[in-house]
Amino acid sequence: MRRLQIFAATTAVVMAPSVLPAHADDLQRAAFHSPAEEVLALADALEERVTVWHRPDGTNVHIGHCRLAPRGCRARVEQLATWIYEAGEQEGIDPWILAAIAFRESGLNPWAVGRAGERGIIQLNPHSREGSRSRFVRDERYREGCRRLDGACQKEVLIAGAQLLARAIRMCGGNLARGLSGYNAGTCAGAPEYGRRILRERDFLFTMLRRRRERLALN
Repeated sequence: MRRLQIFAATTAVVMAPSVLPAHADDLQRAAFHSPAEEVLALADALEERVTVWHRPDGTNVHIGHCRLAPRGCRARVEQLATWIYEAGEQEGIDPWILAAIAFRESGLNPWAVGRAGERGIIQLNPHSREGSRSRFVRDERYREGCRRLDGACQKEVLIAGAQLLARAIRMCGGNLARGLSGYNAGTCAGAPEYGRRILRERDFLFTMLRRRRERLALN
């Protein structure tokens, strides 16, 4: 067990063996020198992703659902980034993959509702084992209370999603792209384009992080 100091909050995290094979993208994560540094980078990338305009004075205009967060978009994104990182570490999943899933599934909107009633930032299906166990998915009154919280009760949703993805990757022999297909469609070859979209989104998050840093360096 290792303890992570993230945004002045100490959280015990059980380190699970990674279910992902080594790949070139590991070099991007290797640039971070601590968990706290990676969480901050993840929050920065996600904030860029939900920003629709950079004002001349350097402030950001965020997408509507994030502007409505109780203490603003940045507070929400920081909380979500922390939980994304923790869920990934617990299940041996790259947190940038989880972040990519969250953005592609919901635009990072906790209140998004899918065609089959999917809920939360990773769109848990209410008819799945994970969805049926999630109070956020099944309890409307509970969800309304979550609107008062920065993280909108998404920790349980992210943990369930990370567990589901880890299981899918193992089912697909440790292959990430096929595991993403299994996560989305239930079979390793059922949704290859979904896997490609998530991997492209992961790369784009790193691109957004780089652009943010370049822009701030010029100001």
